Amino acid sequence: MDDDTRSTLAPIKEAALKGHTHVVKYLLSHAPNLHAYPSSVLPFAAVSGDTTLVSMLLGHGADIDYKYIEQHDPREALNPYGGRGHESTALSIAARYGHLALVNFLLANGSDGNLKTGFPDLCTSPLYLALEKGHDEVIKALLAHGAYLEDGHLWEVILQCNKKTLEMLLAKHGTDKCQINLLEVAAEVGDTEISQMLLGKGFDQEQALFTAIEHGQEEIVTLLLVHGTDPDLPSIRESAISKAIIQRHIGIMEVLLRHGAKIYPENLKSAKTFAPEHIGWLAEQFPVHSLSIRAMFPALYNVWEEGWRS
Repeated sequence: MDDDTRSTLAPIKEAALKGHTHVVKYLLSHAPNLHAYPSSVLPFAAVSGDTTLVSMLLGHGADIDYKYIEQHDPREALNPYGGRGHESTALSIAARYGHLALVNFLLANGSDGNLKTGFPDLCTSPLYLALEKGHDEVIKALLAHGAYLEDGHLWEVILQCNKKTLEMLLAKHGTDKCQINLLEVAAEVGDTEISQMLLGKGFDQEQALFTAIEHGQEEIVTLLLVHGTDPDLPSIRESAISKAIIQRHIGIMEVLLRHGAKIYPENLKSAKTFAPEHIGWLAEQFPVHSLSIRAMFPALYNVWEEGWRS
């Protein structure tokens, strides 16, 4: 009754997937060893979102946090990623599918809201799974029951351009202890509303500017410059204008020009020598620094050279 093959699930699990409570109950009543089945069936029952079915399995002794580990071909209902060894619990499944009533039921009955599942080298929490799918009400339920909020959760929400959820998470999490430059993440995806929200919260605007240029996010570049980001501030061996030249972003070059950016002599020489003619011509429109980057920022080069020698 509970024997999976490489291509098929056991009948009791197939019935649980479809929410057929009466079939599961019948099969359990004819099981040679009743206690061997409820736990392994529980994650499959969670796919259906049927609280009655899950409650019945718990009543038959199922472990509420039982981890089903994929041994055969991936069961798409439980494991959307493919590959053996993937772990699932009833709560992880309910969170990913957005079954709010079931999530609340499991949490109320003691399920661990921070128990991670997935692959051994890539585990995720129920909260992350809900964030990944944009299930806002499930997210609220998990947070209300003490789910841990991590920087990676904020990253995922920004990648989804989900401003509403990000506002909710920032209100709870804050930004003081955040180890990720969330403004840079927003700059990479080109979300101006989220970038606007994150300005003034202590994130590195200069790094966000370089990232925005690298990914061709002209609106983000404009936003950052309007809010005081230095258009001339170089990183080691690179400046904002040199990044724009390398990426061939004419629009961004024009934005930098309008905001008073100057070009360094070595950048201008490189643009005139190696870049397409129209890029070289545009580079010539910038005011030129009287000194090279190395002469103006020797400390940057000293750090780079010391690191290279070590």
